[in-house]
Amino acid sequence: AINMDGDAVEMVDATGFIATKAKFHGAQMASWFVQGAFFDEADFSSASMVEWTTDALAYDGLYETAPESERAMSAKNARFENCLLEECNLSGGDFEDASFLLTKFTDDCILNGASFANAMMDQTDFIEANLSGASFSAARLDKTTFESCNLTGAGFNRAMVRSVSFRDASMHGVSFSGAMVDGADFTGTDLSTCNLTNSVMKKLVGAAPILPKDYVVKSYDLEVVEASGDTLMTPVYDIVISESRYNDGLREKNE
Repeated sequence: AINMDGDAVEMVDATGFIATKAKFHGAQMASWFVQGAFFDEADFSSASMVEWTTDALAYDGLYETAPESERAMSAKNARFENCLLEECNLSGGDFEDASFLLTKFTDDCILNGASFANAMMDQTDFIEANLSGASFSAARLDKTTFESCNLTGAGFNRAMVRSVSFRDASMHGVSFSGAMVDGADFTGTDLSTCNLTNSVMKKLVGAAPILPKDYVVKSYDLEVVEASGDTLMTPVYDIVISESRYNDGLREKNE
């Protein structure tokens, strides 16, 4: 175990560092240079990670960079619980099968092209992060926020997305192919260029987004029983394929 309670451990050249299954409980780590570092199966419970970077420009004049094809950080199967990641640049990072609970990515973290495939996220917040081209394929996301994030070209294919907020996020070219989206909030977004093929989008809340051609909003009231036993009627909506699209398809077949 690497227990570093107390003072922050700063300005660390962790290039190529192998910390598989390491435990960073309560560690405060700032300005770590982590090109090619392996944190697979590591435990970052209650850790603070400030200005972690794999950016070659940040290395300039300080440390020797890793080979260009080996600069991404790997944290497969890692555990992030009650963590803070602040001002981190981990472009292309590999977080496959990792778990994130009560974790925050703040101050414009750069995670473009990162892989969160098969990851599990619960009550995790990405605040104005750059996640363009990131993959959340087959991930399980619960009560997580992507508010005001750049998700251009990101993929949520076959993901389970429950009670997630995408408020005011940039969603150009995002794919939800085969995804199950339940109770999400797309207020202030434009999904007109998104791929919704074979997705299920139900019980969505907030203001409806701009939709792709051939998709429509189906609004209704959902009965919700509170802990007190009171029943509330909550306005929700589904995103479904418009009937006119089906009708046009039938007409083409008949012709």
